Amino acid sequence: MERSLDAIADTETRLEPLPVVAESNAPQVAAPLKRRFIGFLLLAVGVVLADQWSKYWLRGALPLGETRPLVPGWVHLSHFQNHGAAWSMLSGQRLFLVGITLLVIFVVGRMAPEIIQRGLLPTLGLGLILGGAVGNLIDRILFASVTDFIDLDTTISWIQTFPVFNLADSALTVGVTLLLINFVFGAKPPALDNSDAVNSS
Repeated sequence: MERSLDAIADTETRLEPLPVVAESNAPQVAAPLKRRFIGFLLLAVGVVLADQWSKYWLRGALPLGETRPLVPGWVHLSHFQNHGAAWSMLSGQRLFLVGITLLVIFVVGRMAPEIIQRGLLPTLGLGLILGGAVGNLIDRILFASVTDFIDLDTTISWIQTFPVFNLADSALTVGVTLLLINFVFGAKPPALDNSDAVNSS
């Protein structure tokens, strides 16, 4: 019996200690992404609130069809109800436009977890697109048309033909521009897996 105990003790002394597995740095990575995702949602909500407030104010301050100079020679406020898309395309196709907008919102929602990992610029772009899409969707559902009021009126001929728009349209345009800039000039971050996490620790 003593020999067996001595053999066990001798075996334990010869066993090498198990390697310590480094803890994953997933919590450190997840925290900034979570804050960025919250910022993405807050930006979208802010765009919707600003867009809807501006349209509500415009409908009460300026009768339909009237124009008032905001920055003389550059910008006018023009109360216009758009029953279509830009340049009044697809006018009267309310259900189709609502469906397209819902599809855009769905795609943005599916893309959001991946896009926000690419950096601040695409996160801002996606938030602006989501807010702009929801802002115009609310108009189409509640009023069957979109309230437009920003009218560029200058001596530059091609700007004079630009359609009347609103804050939601502006957010959509800027958001798409930011995504394009990131697509052309931005670099996709390398995927983080468990082996990378262990090796970097």
